[in-house]
Amino acid sequence: MQFPSAEYINTKWDFFVSHYQDTKRQQRDSKFTWRTPSGSLYTGKNPPAGSNPLGILYPRAGTLGGCSMHNALVALLPHDSDFNYIQQITGDASWAASTMKKHFVKLERNQYSNSVLNGAGHGFSGYLGTAVTQIGLLASDSK
Repeated sequence: MQFPSAEYINTKWDFFVSHYQDTKRQQRDSKFTWRTPSGSLYTGKNPPAGSNPLGILYPRAGTLGGCSMHNALVALLPHDSDFNYIQQITGDASWAASTMKKHFVKLERNQYSNSVLNGAGHGFSGYLGTAVTQIGLLASDSK
């Protein structure tokens, strides 16, 4: 099942930026975004009449998993040293890498690895489904 995570209203934070001070140059960017008279967003060089320029959309998210969950649905387990550093600077033992790995196993529903052959460090019954991206999805997006 696919979820339109970038459009999920409860987590999305839309930021629009300008890469150039020259408005005309900015609007030549194929990723330039406009608010149309109907209230929807249009991305491209030929917006509907009456559209208001917003800038280049930089979608971000306020959610566990942060922007990777929102933009690419990338899931990864950080290096042990990252968690151990947080543990060190906070003095909070619950940040230890060994503890965080247990949380990861509990939340993951691995859909790409065989649990018997090479599933060490992966979970198979959690709520966060992980799978290998279909390469065709990347090839079909010219932006």
